[in-house]
Amino acid sequence: MSDLAAEPSLSGTLRLYDIERPAAEANALIGNRLASRPDVAGKWRYEVAADLPSALDGADFVVASILPAASKTWPRTSTRPRNTGYSSR
Repeated sequence: MSDLAAEPSLSGTLRLYDIERPAAEANALIGNRLASRPDVAGKWRYEVAADLPSALDGADFVVASILPAASKTWPRTSTRPRNTGYSSR
């Protein structure tokens, strides 16, 4: 989302689908809050699709993103770069 937010030449609607709908709803909330900030160049609208066919219908492009067992791996994967001196800030 941050990459899309930083790009002024792209905008549109992102339909989010997750087999666990609350995850898609949480991401839509995050994306729409980000998009509403005045300092954000790329203007996107995030919406939750009811099912996979409706998420894909009429799509110009598709991004598939998964993070298996996120609750177990996220703390390790999110701190490893910082622990080795890398910072995205």
